[in-house]
Amino acid sequence: MDKNASILDHYNTTAELNWNLWEARNRSFLLLIVAISLAGVLANDDVLLGVVKSLCDQVTKVKCEQLAPGGTSYMMMHSVILVLVCYYMLTLYHRTASVIMSYKYMAELEKELRYGMGFASGEVAFTREGEYYSGHRPRSFAVIKWLYAIIIGVLLCLCYFIRFNKDFTSAHGVAFAWSHAHTMMLLVDIIIGILTLLAFAFYVRASFNLGGAAKAE
Repeated sequence: MDKNASILDHYNTTAELNWNLWEARNRSFLLLIVAISLAGVLANDDVLLGVVKSLCDQVTKVKCEQLAPGGTSYMMMHSVILVLVCYYMLTLYHRTASVIMSYKYMAELEKELRYGMGFASGEVAFTREGEYYSGHRPRSFAVIKWLYAIIIGVLLCLCYFIRFNKDFTSAHGVAFAWSHAHTMMLLVDIIIGILTLLAFAFYVRASFNLGGAAKAE
């Protein structure tokens, strides 16, 4: 197999892998939206207690009578939910950056193929992921990454506003016996929140600064 044939075979394999990665990235976006929504809904004590007690009764057949909003175990469940939000935010950032870099890599492979096969500058063969897409995509496509960032940013702000408001209310509105536990959980939630916002900032930076990413939009 000559060099051009090897590059072409590698290009086709990379295209298939990149498509799978792009689909995984879209799934990560949807899972993040679901996780943020659940975190907001389950911030309500009655909802979370109802869900957990129902699961305990049906799955473990154990009554969760000791589970209460003031308990450490209950507060840890809230933090675990926020950890899931952070995880999916990190996953979305990682996959978005990987998609961008992969398609930029394919654009470079196209240049090598065109050079090796002797294509003239005016021919469009092997320019789909590079020059052709950049020169022909609708301008409205650039709005999509803005919409993704706005949707995630607004939902994250709402989620953490609800969570921190609940933490502050609990920390100052309960008996002294539980104040230390609430303060500790508040600090944990703040740390998780900072990590999540950093992941969001990395995601926005990857989307806007790496450039030339057809499929990241």
